[in-house]
Amino acid sequence: MSALGQVLQRTMKRLLVLIVHLAFTGMQAQSSDTLSTTTISESLLRLEEMRTTVDSLVLLQSNAAEYLLKDSRFQLRQYAPGSVATFNLGGANSSQSRVLWDGIDISSMASGTMDLSIVPGILLQSSSVVDGSNAGSFGSNGMAGGLALNWTASGKREFSTLIGLTSIGGLSFGVLNGGHFGKVNYRSFLQVQESSNTYPYSLGNQDYTMNGMGFNDVTLMQQYNGIYKRARWKSDIWFTQGEKNNSGSILAAGAPSLLQDKALRVKYSWHKRNHKISAFVGHEWQAYTDTLNAINLTDTNTYRQYTLQYNYQTKFAKNIIEVGHISAGGTSRDAALLNVTARHETKLN
Repeated sequence: MSALGQVLQRTMKRLLVLIVHLAFTGMQAQSSDTLSTTTISESLLRLEEMRTTVDSLVLLQSNAAEYLLKDSRFQLRQYAPGSVATFNLGGANSSQSRVLWDGIDISSMASGTMDLSIVPGILLQSSSVVDGSNAGSFGSNGMAGGLALNWTASGKREFSTLIGLTSIGGLSFGVLNGGHFGKVNYRSFLQVQESSNTYPYSLGNQDYTMNGMGFNDVTLMQQYNGIYKRARWKSDIWFTQGEKNNSGSILAAGAPSLLQDKALRVKYSWHKRNHKISAFVGHEWQAYTDTLNAINLTDTNTYRQYTLQYNYQTKFAKNIIEVGHISAGGTSRDAALLNVTARHETKLN
């Protein structure tokens, strides 16, 4: 055999070994994709997800509803990809399962619940799902627990772009960028997705095509953090805008109704030793147009939330004082609420 033939033979063998290795690694990642494990946090049992490389990639191009479908602790209600998704834990209703963003309850922004279809998966940490005996950290309104959302700009340079396609007309594009300038770390995330949600279905011997369930949304997140005079500070901006169509049941599909939603959330926190002060401002605008009746009806609502939170935490205890003001206005509501809460948590050895 010539020298060239021997080189080609060795190259083919190495390529075959590489393909087998990658396939085996991929099967391992897929098989462990839904594993959860119980870890010990001091003396308390707490479930924490074991993530694979596959999970990390899925998080970047999924919303919270799509990613949490695999978690058996959740009961998600969503009738089409991209449609409004509500959830509950432990059989409780949706209003008893809260969503916290870095310790601030943002569930009350719209009707007391949170639409997980507009929550980017990148905000989910391995221990974001909190239930059981750990649910006390969510206060009296979250007896069943909920989701603890957070993300951090570490200062590590990163740049990722992701493009997703689905067989029902879906297209998504995302960009993740991070780094630092001087002593300030930054991280930004932009995601745009849309889908016509057009798919065939059958009723008896008749074949049909589902239409009118399309959606589109835009998500932008930006964080800056750093250290100033031995105190850590962090600022976040989270903006979402979306439109969702709903044509009703496949048994009586009509002209699609339209839900429009825009939300802007801004948060700033200052942390020094055992003390942490957080300020949150959230504005949301919703419009729902009902076209299932002879006359189109549009219901417009606005929500505003202002929260100031003080957190004093030691090794064995946490004390939280929170002052919040929530107001709602629009076509069918005009209300305001000033809420002051104090909470004490003790960790057992």
